[in-house]
Amino acid sequence: MLQSADMRHKKSLSIITLVYASERCVHLAAQLGSINILRILVLYGADINAREGKSGRTPLHIAIEACNENLFNYLLDECQKLNLETATYAGLTAYQFACLLNKSKLQNMLQTRGAEPLTPPESEYESSDVESDLEEAKRTGEVIDK
Repeated sequence: MLQSADMRHKKSLSIITLVYASERCVHLAAQLGSINILRILVLYGADINAREGKSGRTPLHIAIEACNENLFNYLLDECQKLNLETATYAGLTAYQFACLLNKSKLQNMLQTRGAEPLTPPESEYESSDVESDLEEAKRTGEVIDK
């Protein structure tokens, strides 16, 4: 009976690990704003700092992009393994991402929690890629205008 429960746990972890080629369950839950699902995923060992395959966003980047303060606060308050300095593939930490998106309230909250207040790197990514990523996210329903 113990082996059976252990095997179920291993199957659960493999499902948690990868849903699509580029997104894990934590990314889908973050996009949906589902704190309850994220809580369960983290409980079962999902990596809250995992970067999605396209641009390297973490659930924290997704919360910032969607202006989802409830999700943002959950990640900061309850996810002990959350790394505030995990960067996207373009090298943007959550603080820098919030900076580019003009989310000063979220920037302040990140800095209060210990995020390094680094200015975003000078690159072509800054405005055009963030805007195109946001437009694509809006088209696919990942971001809700607020």
